[in-house]
Amino acid sequence: MKIKKNLKYVLNIFFIVVIGWLTVRLLFRGEEFSDIVADLHLAKKSWLAVGAVCVFCYVAGESVIIKYMLRLFEVKTPFRRCLKYSFIGFFFSCITPSASGGQPAQMYYMKKDGIKIGFSTLIMLIITIAFKAVQVLLAVAFLLFNFGFIKLHVGRLWWLLLIGFILNIAYIAGLVFIFYKPLWARKMGIKLINLLTRIRILKEKNNEKYINKIKRICDNYMIG
Repeated sequence: MKIKKNLKYVLNIFFIVVIGWLTVRLLFRGEEFSDIVADLHLAKKSWLAVGAVCVFCYVAGESVIIKYMLRLFEVKTPFRRCLKYSFIGFFFSCITPSASGGQPAQMYYMKKDGIKIGFSTLIMLIITIAFKAVQVLLAVAFLLFNFGFIKLHVGRLWWLLLIGFILNIAYIAGLVFIFYKPLWARKMGIKLINLLTRIRILKEKNNEKYINKIKRICDNYMIG
């Protein structure tokens, strides 16, 4: 049992090292690493330290929200574990296309710690709505107070800016709709399970089990 535990620990360390190495390679692709190190030596260490503290506070801000929401659901979770969820989310967002892997990874690790999927879904939904809404509001403020700068640098690509606004607002509206209409999400989930069963991606004998799971998740979500 102890050998198995030690082996798992070694494999986890190996996985972290490999992922870390790949992340660094992707981040600095096309750049000379020696030049980056030289630039870091030229930079004021005090400002680098302030930047590192700000990054930590930014990540910890999400941890505070997760901690607060879990407390509302009467789920006792230490802050350091909430901090772990936040770092997991930001890490997977950085290494997956369109930052799509963060929330699923957070929900997966919450589930491993015994937090119901319905609760974690609601938490991630509220955080995403808040995050996207703040992004749009900051962009609107920037447009109002520094329009000349945007006009100078955007030029003929203003339509991309407009599409970005429309897509973000539509995304927020969609999330809010799901937030207030969980029964709709439940019906869509059941329809999806039936479709996957019909095209034989899921086994027919497991159809009822998956439908019950969807209902249970949605029930926890509605309780939340």
